[in-house]
Amino acid sequence: MLKGLSNILIYILFPTIFTSLFTINIKSKEYIIYMFISYTLLTLYFIIVYKDTILKSIKNFNKKNLILTITYWIIGFSLMLLFNYIINYIILPNGISNNELSNRELLFNNKILYSIMLCILTPIIEEISFRLEFKKNIKNKYIFIFLTATIFALPHLLSNTKIIELLYFIPYFILGLTFSTIYYKTDNILSSILAHIIHNTINVLIILLF
Repeated sequence: MLKGLSNILIYILFPTIFTSLFTINIKSKEYIIYMFISYTLLTLYFIIVYKDTILKSIKNFNKKNLILTITYWIIGFSLMLLFNYIINYIILPNGISNNELSNRELLFNNKILYSIMLCILTPIIEEISFRLEFKKNIKNKYIFIFLTATIFALPHLLSNTKIIELLYFIPYFILGLTFSTIYYKTDNILSSILAHIIHNTINVLIILLF
């Protein structure tokens, strides 16, 4: 449990500290480069630390895992879209979460590096740091799924400044429930990483194309 929490702290703090050593201007092109380097280092760190689990997951990944992963992701993505629509067009007309807004700005600042960060590096880091250790220590299915979904959602709200924007907890929580359920059902971290990669890649494509 403590190792899981320390993994989350490493994920949250390391990129910020590493990047601040070189620049504090988040709108500069150098910022994206140093962020990319920090995420690459973090990815390598988690892969090295959990190489046995990752290799086992790759070996055991099968067609059943793939079907379950895609099915649950479609359900979760649909529910997330529904609540995003309710929040952005009914409760907060023309609203958007600060996390999403920040990602869009950084994406257009450096499309290639930030796309790799969002679509590949972030899913690997977040699935390992937010879920892997907790599944080892939490045996109750529902406690694991709801706790890790909550822990996953909370950091995505850190940049919000208004109380009403806490409503964005709901779609991020749903996304967290989706990834946690996939991991629990398949007992394979590659499944939730794949679902996360699919989700982020589709979102990046939508932003870039439309």
